[in-house]
Amino acid sequence: MSLQLRGEFWYGDCALDIRALLAQAGPGVDPVTVFADAVCDCGGKVFSLQLDDDYQEAAWFCKACHSQYLFHTTNVDGHYEGDPAADTECCGCPCMKRGASYYEITLGASLYDGSDDVRWVYIGCRCVACGLTAHYASWHRIEIPYQRLFARIRNKLAA
Repeated sequence: MSLQLRGEFWYGDCALDIRALLAQAGPGVDPVTVFADAVCDCGGKVFSLQLDDDYQEAAWFCKACHSQYLFHTTNVDGHYEGDPAADTECCGCPCMKRGASYYEITLGASLYDGSDDVRWVYIGCRCVACGLTAHYASWHRIEIPYQRLFARIRNKLAA
């Protein structure tokens, strides 16, 4: 693990560096204390990413087998197919190197004091082409237990 600041961006060597970045506390920021890594059913750990901040949805697609997962903060139980009004946009790394749209992905959450309920959830990524490590989304007032929220990392959509 070796998170380094180069210019205005952080760079890491492995997925653990995403956790280190998300755990950095800034003024007025709730500390991120719980984490979950995106791992495909096939064992793949590299994904392309699409986000819709308005609907608090993220879709990631496994580079190895092309399976799609849909993460969301909507307070519903069971399988979720997404909000039909959501319009996810592709995320790309500014490095523009070959593979610059593929990431290792980690979720991090800050919790309400004395509770398992999520105050903020962050989607952190590390570009597998250049190592740029950043948070790509932050959503607040989730107010459901992090265990239930993190279980949605496995919300696989039918092919």
